[in-house]
Amino acid sequence: MAIQAQAERGWAAIERFYKNCQDKIPGKKGYPKFKKYQVRASVEYKTSGWKLSEDRRYLTLTDKFEAGTFKLWGSRNLHYYQLKQIKRVRIIRRHDGYYAQFLIDHTREKKKN
Repeated sequence: MAIQAQAERGWAAIERFYKNCQDKIPGKKGYPKFKKYQVRASVEYKTSGWKLSEDRRYLTLTDKFEAGTFKLWGSRNLHYYQLKQIKRVRIIRRHDGYYAQFLIDHTREKKKN
């Protein structure tokens, strides 16, 4: 699934480039850059390849990424969301460590006055 998500992001970059060319947007068109030996800065999982602990404080990667288990801490409480609401998990490597982003399927209700 992680490889499939990487391919989807690549195709999205190509489509965005051609759309910008067709719409004749001024300036740079955002030509996609593909590097053969690029060190991956992020890995994205859809529904498999990851698992949350029961207390939802640890994220374990179960595929060949071999990064192991991450302790989660942040500003959002994952107990508020059900596991089926989490659609994607993206692991991002930066210079100061790893970060996890969760894509949540949530409908926003607007209050009527």
